[in-house]
Amino acid sequence: VALCGVKGTIKRLSPPGTDILKHQSGVWVRRVQFLPQDTQILTALSDGTILVWDINSKQVIQRLSGHLGEVESLAVSSDGAFAISGARSGDVRLWDLRALQSSAVIRAPQLYPGNPEINSFQVSQDGSRLIGGAANGYVYIWNTKSKQIVSSWQAYPTHISVSEVILINDNKLLTAGSNGQAILWYLVNWDLDNKKPKKEFSKADSNLRSIDINPDGKTGILGYTNGEVILVNFEPDQLPDQPIVLCALAGHTNSVN
Repeated sequence: VALCGVKGTIKRLSPPGTDILKHQSGVWVRRVQFLPQDTQILTALSDGTILVWDINSKQVIQRLSGHLGEVESLAVSSDGAFAISGARSGDVRLWDLRALQSSAVIRAPQLYPGNPEINSFQVSQDGSRLIGGAANGYVYIWNTKSKQIVSSWQAYPTHISVSEVILINDNKLLTAGSNGQAILWYLVNWDLDNKKPKKEFSKADSNLRSIDINPDGKTGILGYTNGEVILVNFEPDQLPDQPIVLCALAGHTNSVN
């Protein structure tokens, strides 16, 4: 397990609390991703760069540059062939991890009105689709070959940010809204399936910052800025066919990010 810190350090939990990677002073580590072989780590930084690290030597293999602003989102394909990243300025880049270089700019800020920042990315199991949740309330799906958007919809009002997206088995998508609302969407052929009802869970008194869901797409875990963690069953086996709270966990003194 790798943990990122605002002081520019990466810690792993085995052995406990060991500093393995240190960045330059004043640079925040925004996102961390293991590559599938578990011998390399990507770190997305506040200075707009992405570093490729060798875990054993604790050395930087490559510095990936090109973003126009702070890198906010990062995801890696299941085969480790490419990574996708989004910057606060709104640009989105596809990186060839075998050649260790940028392969394409798939989203330019000037093409999208409002706040174009992509807060979270997911990659489909076969690597053919990218799913991004944006600060303007939209969800976008790209084809990785054509670099074109194949589907998009307004998940939340434009003043509500999509904090995070989680893809489940390539046919369900869980989104987190800054208004405290988690929504489970159903996808068919990488488009929104309007024939099936979406499931919503709302908590209006706090910003929803972090989400995850178990592989069967039923039980989600939601982390809020008030420090509360809530377990929700989005698809109970019996009526009522609406999300139900399994339990609420308290104890954090700050936001659960």
